[in-house]
Amino acid sequence: MNTQTPKRVAFEEVTHALAEIDQYNISKKFEHLERADSALALARNEDSDYVDALLYSGMVCDLLGKAADAAPFFKESSMKAKSRICGSKRFSISRFRIITNTTMKTSRGPRSTF
Repeated sequence: MNTQTPKRVAFEEVTHALAEIDQYNISKKFEHLERADSALALARNEDSDYVDALLYSGMVCDLLGKAADAAPFFKESSMKAKSRICGSKRFSISRFRIITNTTMKTSRGPRSTF
């Protein structure tokens, strides 16, 4: 998952957007979300693989009442995160299968398969 970016401008725009989101949380004025949305658009243009920019874009769209616009951002950030994790040399698919197969949900809650 690329939660970091080598592009300083993208990082600064996401930082600016987070400050605007904080201001929205205090004042509940939508103008802060609109500024955050603009900053996140600039960040995505600078680095289209920057997962934080995608994730926060989805969050801001949702807060603005645009759930339909938010969904593609969440989907894209999820896909990029999955592709980075699965492509990582540190990640082992067999380990993932072992971890996910060790517990199974039943009507009585999780249980061990061992």
